[in-house]
Amino acid sequence: MTPPSWDMAYHEMKGLELSRSYLQSNFLLNFSKISTYYPPLYYLQEALALNIFPNSKFFVIFSNITAFFMLGYSTYRIALYFMDDLAAQICGVLTLLFPLVAWTSRLSLLDVPLAGWVAISGYLVLKSNFLQKKGWTILMGLTIAAGMLTKWTFMLFLSPLLLYAIVHNTYRQRAILNLAYAIIVGIPWILWWYLPNLKLLLERFNTVAELGVIEGDPGWATFLGWIYYPRCIASYYLFFPLTILLIYGIFLLKKKENRKRARNLRPMWWWLLGSLFLLTLIPAKDPRYIMPLVCPLAILLVFPWQKQGRWVYCIVSIALVQFLVISFNTPLSPIKIALFDLKKDSDYRSVRQEWVLFQTSYFDVAGPPRQEDWPYESILSKINSKGWVGFIPDTVRFNSATFSLYVLRENRHLKVVRLGQVDSPVQQLEHFSFVIGKSGSQGVSYNTRFNERIYSQLKKLGWPLLKTWNLPDKTQAFLWLNPTNLEK
Repeated sequence: MTPPSWDMAYHEMKGLELSRSYLQSNFLLNFSKISTYYPPLYYLQEALALNIFPNSKFFVIFSNITAFFMLGYSTYRIALYFMDDLAAQICGVLTLLFPLVAWTSRLSLLDVPLAGWVAISGYLVLKSNFLQKKGWTILMGLTIAAGMLTKWTFMLFLSPLLLYAIVHNTYRQRAILNLAYAIIVGIPWILWWYLPNLKLLLERFNTVAELGVIEGDPGWATFLGWIYYPRCIASYYLFFPLTILLIYGIFLLKKKENRKRARNLRPMWWWLLGSLFLLTLIPAKDPRYIMPLVCPLAILLVFPWQKQGRWVYCIVSIALVQFLVISFNTPLSPIKIALFDLKKDSDYRSVRQEWVLFQTSYFDVAGPPRQEDWPYESILSKINSKGWVGFIPDTVRFNSATFSLYVLRENRHLKVVRLGQVDSPVQQLEHFSFVIGKSGSQGVSYNTRFNERIYSQLKKLGWPLLKTWNLPDKTQAFLWLNPTNLEK
């Protein structure tokens, strides 16, 4: 089975660590320490799935099932406020068929679970009659807590809808009071994790902001920055046919006979456009960061066509065909039709500017399932001692995070350290018992700019090559042994 990469491997590690700490007596006391960067709720879901299905290769899907249900069902319930039952059902299904959602649903990432909590919280805003009903509003306080314990960006997606509920409310004072009750109910759960980790979070947020600049993400002061997320919606969630139907549908709503019913959609426009505005202001950008907005997106896509049933069926049919083609290997795989993309883009720079009309995979990160044999277990079997292991390459499938996951799975007492990201003195290699490298591509250039220097140091210091392995990307992996270990 193809191993997880980068963030996915990190999230699986945290879920595995948490699954092994359930039985410890001090579990609740150490809850805030399980993860000091990402909130821990998704890791609890992973840990539960791992305890129920300990040997399943599909535990990630089991971990995400709750999110699938919340996202699809909540979208359906929200859509019922604006359209008939059949069209609303199609909205709920659409959220699970959008390409980037489909790809991400099979991965250990926080975006689909976050989308689920955003959708159910949005539904409770409407169910509470825009914060007029105290009971439903207080229940929303608990879903807000769950969303914040999934990812810290949660409120960027809900706050525009909450603002609409207050601004366009006849009984504004009651709405504000009920929202305060919801916050009182939710805040203790939120602070349970955030308060002990606040200082470290603030430090890392600055690092993430700097990383966005290093990666070349367009800033809010640039044209590319402001069209980044609208372009991502067209390129990674809709593709060309559904983009055309969305744009033309918006023009239909501008017609005089449709303007009255189009006013009903104001909460959805506030939700979508308000969140896009807030996300644009953040330096670090990625297409999957807007995944929690697929709920209002699906409703805005279907609403203009609801009176024309055949077009609603056309929308869901196009989405289903796209879903099947991108989810399973077909004669069309791989294919990419895009404007302004870069060829041989090992740094993923295309994501800043490309306009994708259709594609069957998301770079080399996600796409139809692949069966590839990456020799992590075999490499580990050759490391027969404790200590530090240096890992030089940082490619999608061959990187230190994924290797660390395999180390944890096998309960090995090894400290895995990424080499090559910074200019390290040659003396640092003395601390390592083994070093792992590979030929060919080393990964994104700004993370691997010192890799060749490490390889040169290994050669200069006479580190013996212990073994080589052939990799699925037609390169080779290498394992070096610290020469001082030969003398012991």
